[in-house]
Amino acid sequence: MSATLTQKNILQQMAEVGIPLVPAVVSVESAPVPDLTEEIQKWETNNQELLDELPDDPDVFEIALPSVPENPAEKLAVLKQIDGMLRRAINSLFERTEKLMSVAPTFGKFNGPIALIPLKGRAGTWIDVDGVNIDDGTRIEITPQIQKLIAAAKKRKGDEWIEKQNAVVELHSHYAMTKEQHALEMQQEYPVFPLPVQPGPKWDDSILYGPAGDLIRKASQYCESHPAGMLVDLLVSVGSIIGRGPYFNIGETKHYTNEFMARVGDSAKSRKGTGRDMIDAVLKLVDPKWYSERISSGFGSGEAIISNIRDGVVESKMNPRTNKFESVIIPGVSDKRLCIREGELASVFILCGKPESRAGVVVREGWDSKPLRNVVKGKGKDGFSNSAKCEEPHLSISGDTTVNELRMTMPDGADENGFGNRFIYVYVYRVKDCPHGGPPIDWTSESIQFSEIIQAAKQVKHVSMTESARKWWNENYSRFEREGLDGLAGKMTSRAAAHIRRLAMIYALLDLNDAIYTEHFQAAKKLWDYCSESALFIFSGVTKEQLRILSWIEQRGGRATYKEAYAEMYHKHKLVSAIKADLAVLVSKKKLLLSGETYLKP
Repeated sequence: MSATLTQKNILQQMAEVGIPLVPAVVSVESAPVPDLTEEIQKWETNNQELLDELPDDPDVFEIALPSVPENPAEKLAVLKQIDGMLRRAINSLFERTEKLMSVAPTFGKFNGPIALIPLKGRAGTWIDVDGVNIDDGTRIEITPQIQKLIAAAKKRKGDEWIEKQNAVVELHSHYAMTKEQHALEMQQEYPVFPLPVQPGPKWDDSILYGPAGDLIRKASQYCESHPAGMLVDLLVSVGSIIGRGPYFNIGETKHYTNEFMARVGDSAKSRKGTGRDMIDAVLKLVDPKWYSERISSGFGSGEAIISNIRDGVVESKMNPRTNKFESVIIPGVSDKRLCIREGELASVFILCGKPESRAGVVVREGWDSKPLRNVVKGKGKDGFSNSAKCEEPHLSISGDTTVNELRMTMPDGADENGFGNRFIYVYVYRVKDCPHGGPPIDWTSESIQFSEIIQAAKQVKHVSMTESARKWWNENYSRFEREGLDGLAGKMTSRAAAHIRRLAMIYALLDLNDAIYTEHFQAAKKLWDYCSESALFIFSGVTKEQLRILSWIEQRGGRATYKEAYAEMYHKHKLVSAIKADLAVLVSKKKLLLSGETYLKP
């Protein structure tokens, strides 16, 4: 039977008989590119006219408009989008004003609430603020004394109305939603109230990539935890479950899927543990043994860590019956996976910081997947050596801490000896209020999917790169190694290239691939950018955007108001509430001084 001729077969046969392979040149007449200049100018003028109709004061009204690209076709599309946004904003402002006018406080018997005014010397006579006797409807003469009483009543009623309105607004103003949205959400069985964005690294849901991202989206719907912490925790856990199988080489060093994570939030209100519980709901179904046996905490020494993954050894021991030495097998732990989880990561840092402890060395070499050894003198009560070792560890760490605890308990020299930069730092905060949690989640499809992923990943050994991924890595590697952050944050993130590549390998395995594709590197880089900015915020107290604001204020003479930043720096493309939040952080960190409404460089 003759084989089917494919294009590849034909080209091979042509090459074998010497027929030259000349690429065909096809002439295609390009379609003329339309000149959009005039239409773009029309929409720009139109949008400026609409902008002029909106109040200039961002305290009265603010809107964040999308940036306008340079490409003419894309520019025109965005200008049309802005037109729609501005028209909706104007209509919304008009409706809001009308509604405000319709409920404005009015006083008097015939046009609003009655404010009763008792008159001295006129027993049983009460008048409203229009001077009308409420009993018989007759109008009395308004004397200066009565006028004072009416003015006081009006003020009292006005204050009561304002207080009532503020009480209505106060509840929804805690959240990133309108009064109407809040009212609708209150009617739901499982209401979700999104909180305003807090100071810190900027999160974008596009960071959620692949199966891991899909799982986090589902888990986040009714969860108060920050998705960044949940995502990194999931990736660290998956890397631990996979075990010491898949790897890539850097020189002679093998890198596996184990990672270290420090989830950092300001307090218990950041809901770090709640996010972990959501992830565990799936992981305990995917690998029950790992969940029940290979997660541990509360270590008091580096030796205790090694003991949990120790190798079996053969020792000689004197048999008192025969008076001869006999070889005795001391069994070890066959499963070399160990995921150290600490709700208080400070305990690990304190342990590693003790001068007499080898825990810091064990942790560093554990991240490197190097042999772990504890060679000590003496023997136990059973007569066997107290020494222990593990030649092929697979150590992962996932811990929670606060900013202050992290700074206070980080071991001395962690910024120089490589201890600190082996951790991925992820800053988190509470993102929403869910008073009743959410409905029960069915994780059946996710547990089946991740079980298949884990089984496939365990069959993989060397994880290579595709050609396009190799090109991407070559173009970016030097930047990762040399263009990091400054100061302490820079030292704590100086292992960027290794972390990005490990994360990319985990992403590839989650996609059931045995090679890293460009999209895996890009997803890992996006997540790393958030974690890198987390480190900047944790160790220096500011974000890249806040540093940008500082630079802008310095360039304009060291002084600016938030309104000027809104109009001149951001060109009304950022919400004033976000600008004010960044400026408030800079004031609290003494990077700026506030005088009235003006921010000054000290």
